[in-house]
Formats: sequence, C-alpha cells, structure tokens
Amino acid sequence: MTADENRVEYEQYLSKMTKEAGFAFSGKVFGVFFGFVAQAIIANLLGADILGVFVLAWTVVQAVTLLATLGFENSFIRYISMYVSQDRTGEARSVFFLGTRLALLAAVVGALAVVVLREPIAIGLFDEPRLESGLLWIALAIIPFTLARIFGGALRALKDVKRFVLGFDVSWRVARLVVFLVLYLLGLKLLGLVGGAIAASVVALIILWRFLRVGFPSLAGDEAVEGGSIPVRSITAYSIAMLADGAMAFAMQHSDRLVLGIFLDSAHVGVYNIAALIASLTTFVLFSFNAIFSSVIADVYHRDRGDLLRSLFRSVTRWVIILTLPVYAWILAAGEATLSVFGSEFIVGYVPLVILATGQLVAAGTGSVGICLAMTGHQKYNVYNTLTMAILSIALNMILVPRMGIAGAGFATGAAYVFVNIARLVEVRLLLGITPYNGRTLKVIATGAITIGVALLFRRYAALPMNFLWSVVVLIGCAILVGLLTVMMGVRDEDRTVFRMAMNKIIRWRGGA
Repeated sequence: MTADENRVEYEQYLSKMTKEAGFAFSGKVFGVFFGFVAQAIIANLLGADILGVFVLAWTVVQAVTLLATLGFENSFIRYISMYVSQDRTGEARSVFFLGTRLALLAAVVGALAVVVLREPIAIGLFDEPRLESGLLWIALAIIPFTLARIFGGALRALKDVKRFVLGFDVSWRVARLVVFLVLYLLGLKLLGLVGGAIAASVVALIILWRFLRVGFPSLAGDEAVEGGSIPVRSITAYSIAMLADGAMAFAMQHSDRLVLGIFLDSAHVGVYNIAALIASLTTFVLFSFNAIFSSVIADVYHRDRGDLLRSLFRSVTRWVIILTLPVYAWILAAGEATLSVFGSEFIVGYVPLVILATGQLVAAGTGSVGICLAMTGHQKYNVYNTLTMAILSIALNMILVPRMGIAGAGFATGAAYVFVNIARLVEVRLLLGITPYNGRTLKVIATGAITIGVALLFRRYAALPMNFLWSVVVLIGCAILVGLLTVMMGVRDEDRTVFRMAMNKIIRWRGGA
C-alpha cells in the first residue's frame, strides 16, 4: 500500500472515530449533566445517609451483573466485529445468541443468590439493616440490567455508538429519575430510589433490544440468517478471561465504597460516592473514544496494519489528554463549589475528589492501553494487571480507610489507577511495539502544566462563591484556556480533521434547533 493510500485510510478511520466518539462524547456530556442534576436532586431530597445505603445496594447489583455477563459484554467487541468485517453474519449471530443465553441463565442464578444472601450481606458484612430490604427488591434489576449490558456490548461491536449511548446511558438515567420522583411523592425514599433503578433497567433493556432488532436484523432480528459454526470453546475461554479482567477492575474501582461501608457509616459512603462521580468526569473522554476505538483496533490489528494502529493510537491519546485537561483543572479550581450543589455536607469530599481525579487523569494520559491489549489477543496481561492492582487497592483501602476515612479511600483507589495504567503502558510497548507518545506529546505536557498551574493559583487566591453557576463559569474558562494553549502550541492536519468534525456537528445541532 502506497504512502498516499495509507494516509487516506488513516484519515478515514480518524474521521470515523471522531464522528462516533463525538456522539459518544456528546451523549456522555448529556448523561453527565443529567446525572449531575439527578444526583443533586436525589442527594438534596434524601441526604448522604440514605444515598449511601442505595450506593451499597447498587454496587452489589453491578458486581452480580458483571459476573452474569460472563465476559461476553466485552468479547462481543472482538468476535462480532471480526465476523461482521469478514461478511460472516451467521457466525456473528451465533456468537450473539451464545452470549445472550448464557448471560440470561447466569443472571437468574445471581438474582436468586442476592435474595437468599441479603441478610448476611446487609447485617453481617455492612451492619446496615436498611440494606436488607433494599437488596430484596433491587435483585429484580439484575436480569434486565445484565441483558442491557449484553445488548450494549453488541451495539458497540457493530460500531453503533449512537444507539448504545441513547439506550444504555441516556434512557437509564432519565427513567431512573422520573420513576424515583414519582415514588418519592408517594412517600418512598430508599425504596423509591430502588424502584427507579429497577424501572430504568427494564426501559434500557427494551430500548437496546429494539435498536438491535431494527438496526441489525441479521444479527438479532427475524431476518433469515443461519447461524454459522463458531469455536465455542475459544470464544468462551476469551470471554472468561475478559470477565476475570472486568471483575478485577470492578474490585479495584469499587472496593473503596465497599470498605467504607464496612468501616464507616452510610453517610460517608454517600459523600464519597458523589466525589467519585465528579472525579469520573476525567475519564469520560477516554471512554468515549474507547467505545469506537476498541472495534477499530480489532479490525486494524487483524488486517496486520501495525503502522496504522500506531498512528491512530497516538492521535487518539493526544486528543484524550487535551480534552481531559479542562475537566481536571475545573475540579482543582472549583471542586468545593461543585460539591456544594449536592448539599453542604458533601463539601468535605474535596480531598478524595482531587486524589481520585489525579489518578484518573493519569489513566486518561496513557490512552487506550487496556483496550489495545484486549483487542489484540493479549487479554491475559490485562487480567494479571488488574488482579495485582485489585489486591493492592483492597489492601490499601483496608489499611487507609480506618486511619484516614474517605481521603484514604481516594488515595488507595487513585494509586491503583496510576499503577495499573503504567503497567499496561509498558506492556503495550513490549508486546505490540507501539506507544501513545511522540515528540508532539511535549507540547501537550506543556499545555497541561500551564493549565494546572493556573487552576492552583486560582484556587489559592480567588474566593469562589459556593454555587453551581460559578462552577460552570470556571469550567468554561478552563476549556477556553486549554483551547488557546493548544492553538498556540501548533495545529496539524489530523487536529484540523477532529476540529472540522466537531464544527460540522455543532452546525448540524444549530440547524436542527
């Protein structure tokens, strides 16, 4: 393939990823904004204490549904994407129904287990009697939420990020808030929030299934496509490896809340959960690109196009860092004002908020290293990494939470994020021979150093009012600062491609309005 042909293919992939990741990003922005509004309403109506009880119950549901997917949620991205790109629709259909049937069976078992074990979990583990009734009812969400995760994985494999975001992120958040408010008006508080989660899971399941049947009838609809022969053992083994990786990652990411629930009261869990929610904003740019880049990696790698993978990897990482910097600077400068929106009792979460955001900034700065390992057949290294870091996170939480409270939980989890992503970065270099950095990374580092310095100076010398409006003003200011610095550092052709796609989307939005 000639240099010109390489360039054309590179620009086509970059344009596709920018477009799809742009929708995922805008969907995430809506989801985050709506999630902020919803969490602020819920926190102000229920307080940190009841919110903390729900967080523990929903964490149990997330853990069970993760296990119930048996790893197919992520293995779909590799196998369905691969078969579809090879026009082997029958095999893709077989993979889809294999994962769906096994996940449904596992979800039924998981829901029954939660019902049976609700008392030991609530009383024996967390010493929280209110959690028992919450677990009894929230077990109803396990089956629909598991299947929603499975169907979402299929949409991501088919590169349909738009429907994935609408069905999984947006619809779930909206339905939960609406149902909760109705039940709250009827006098239900904790059970109102539980009922909202159950209803939202059912709504997300129905919407995602409809998207699959209508948009991809050859995969999930009534279109007459015979299932092809697939290597069930190999696919299942890969899925189990992805499950192990996901389970360890979950343990790393959620052990903080669980350990807080064991050693401290529910109010501390509620405060920490809001801090973690805000800190997670530093990763949604990375997740937006990962949603489409994962299937692109699988496609490019199986075509033996290492040169193209290297170029795309570097461009994606550079833009992930640039777009994440305003969010991190905003957290540094206006974190307390943002926390105050949820209630004055949540302002004490500023220290764990900054610690968590710092760890997740490092994760964003390493790019899609975990996805690169998983989509190129090196998923076992992800398992080793996350197993080690899950153990480290749990151990640090057990040591630091009794001594430092919620700040200790933030430090333990933030440190785990840093170590696991540095390990993945080294492994991608050794196994694939690529890195997400080049000479232009120095300009991004300079942009980051200046932005963070300005944010710290602003926090030290500016008396920011504790309200949402000023928090938004600071966020806009951080975005403008990073944009100006990026332009001053120099813009290349691929940067113009990303900018052009973004402007076209804005123009379409305005035209639609």
